[in-house]
Amino acid sequence: MAAADSLSIALVGAGWATAVQAPAFGRAGIRTASVAARTKAKAESAIEAAGIGATAEAYDDMEACAASDAAVVSIVTPPHTHLPLLKAAVAAARCSVLLCEKPMALSLEEADAMVAALPRDGAPSGMVGVVDHELRFLGAVRAMRAIVRSGVLGPLLRASAEVHRPDRLLADGGAGTVLASHNWWSDAAMGGGTLGAIGSHMYDTLRYTTGAGAAPGSVAARLTRARQARRDGTSGSLRAVTADDRADVFLLLAAGPGPAGGAAPEAVPATVVVSMTSPGRATFRLELVCDRASLVYDGGRLLAMPHGGPAAPRSPADGVVVFDTTYFGASAGEDSASPGPAAAGPGGMSRNEFSAGTVQLARAVRARLTGADVPTGEGPGLHIGADEGGADGAAAARDGLRALLRSEAVVSELGDLSRMGPGDLERLGARIEDGREVQRFLDECRASSAAAGLR
Repeated sequence: MAAADSLSIALVGAGWATAVQAPAFGRAGIRTASVAARTKAKAESAIEAAGIGATAEAYDDMEACAASDAAVVSIVTPPHTHLPLLKAAVAAARCSVLLCEKPMALSLEEADAMVAALPRDGAPSGMVGVVDHELRFLGAVRAMRAIVRSGVLGPLLRASAEVHRPDRLLADGGAGTVLASHNWWSDAAMGGGTLGAIGSHMYDTLRYTTGAGAAPGSVAARLTRARQARRDGTSGSLRAVTADDRADVFLLLAAGPGPAGGAAPEAVPATVVVSMTSPGRATFRLELVCDRASLVYDGGRLLAMPHGGPAAPRSPADGVVVFDTTYFGASAGEDSASPGPAAAGPGGMSRNEFSAGTVQLARAVRARLTGADVPTGEGPGLHIGADEGGADGAAAARDGLRALLRSEAVVSELGDLSRMGPGDLERLGARIEDGREVQRFLDECRASSAAAGLR
């Protein structure tokens, strides 16, 4: 069991790391011990903005920060730096948990080198390596996985994951529009692009919820960029864009779970669409279409939609609420049980699935470090809602669907969502080996798009 003063994290990076991870881990009682950036001045500025100056030391040597004696090391830098930083942390053998931001690497070859560098299970160091796919820790995503894998809705027929955001619509960066400027996001050689940054999350979430991965050779992708050049946020000069702003991907998922005692289809068609140049509000939607009903996550709410007959729903309002999150509610204090991320001064987190998932990831990390359960603020099971009306004649279908969702098959698969246990980081998290599978998908997408003449 970890001592109290060992509940610390070293943040190798000063963007997402200090804006989201520092307050999220702080809420879990894990203090930020150090922050590394390209310059010490930038690290100090990020520390001040995040309000963690009382505990955090600034580094301009990222490998030294990765090798520091914090219980947790989080590598939150552009992908082209991940391999040497991971090797530095592993060689130091001082941390218990090593987090690596996604996309994990530049290529499958690099991902293999990262897998090989980590200690094998049972090695004396006890270090666990996890890729930062934080959506896995959300109660709604865990609920989708449990329902599909229980088999009560029948075999999986189709899956889709979509994210639409307006961040890169602008040609030039301005206040609050750093992603519109030319930085590593615009540079394929540094691992930039929407496919890797967001598409990796979507593919990992599909794998996690369905238990199936892309069948080899099934990926067809089109990667495009809205602008050929963007203005450098530092120098102001125009620089060529070599990375994608949008990815449209079709794939076949290898045989996933079918109904209890039944056979699953040989292949399940799936789509991943991620765009950073979509006008309007940001949206994140997951759909898992099964034989008897579909599961739809959209805007913090998970719905089950019954199929067939005159009772078939015509809109999401006709479905059954399965899980209603509080991710987008009012800010909560550090001692609150609410899973919604709280603001932490100037470095406060935005309220969305990614920051909310980071809060739950941090709780799983604390549970592993202390050997004790940590409350999540979620209810123990599904949040199945009462009938809210909807399509005429659909009440009976919704009642039948509620009965399926309350069945022992779902309850036993779901477990207790109200707490993270000491083994949940490894049980729920994306291990480095999972990151390798995501990297295989990314490489296949890029090869498919290049073959179509899109680079």
